[in-house]
Amino acid sequence: MDEFKNMDKLKDELFEAIDKICKDYESKHEPEFKVPGWHYHPDNDEMFYVYKIENGHVYAEGIIFDIDSPYYKHCITPSPEKIESYLKPICDKKYVGKRILVQTFKDGTSDIVNEFLSYEPEEDTIRYQGIKNYILYPYKQGKFASIIPGKKKPPETREEFEKFLVDYNEYDDNNYRDHYKFLDQYEIQ
Repeated sequence: MDEFKNMDKLKDELFEAIDKICKDYESKHEPEFKVPGWHYHPDNDEMFYVYKIENGHVYAEGIIFDIDSPYYKHCITPSPEKIESYLKPICDKKYVGKRILVQTFKDGTSDIVNEFLSYEPEEDTIRYQGIKNYILYPYKQGKFASIIPGKKKPPETREEFEKFLVDYNEYDDNNYRDHYKFLDQYEIQ
């Protein structure tokens, strides 16, 4: 009977030791920065957004690498100013003067991205003012807004009209030509 008590005690001690080893391993391999969040590699001056860390792998902007890789170990948490200096030129180039899908208002209109306001580190968002003075968010937590495509001008010349007809004949929505959807691309009243 005493043998079983000793076995139970040894089993408990073994499980405690395994648990401690696992916790020590996790604490040594735990990222020092927020995930999901921005990471900066100072040697290469590269910024990337990590979506998740799972099973020893880091998942970021279309790439996956090992958490123990020397590249990842040299990464640091960037300052809000560094993140803003990285995101602002991207948003300026991509969105200024364009409508974005992220914001549509109750009256069915949307605003056009106009002027940079700020980077909000707590929410990880970039704020712009629209031309109608609405606040727009072209970037939020690792995701960029979609651009609403502008309408095409209707054909004015014979060549444009011929291209219009060719485009219409090639336009096929699930084997059913829907001329209303096709015409929605144009500024026709």
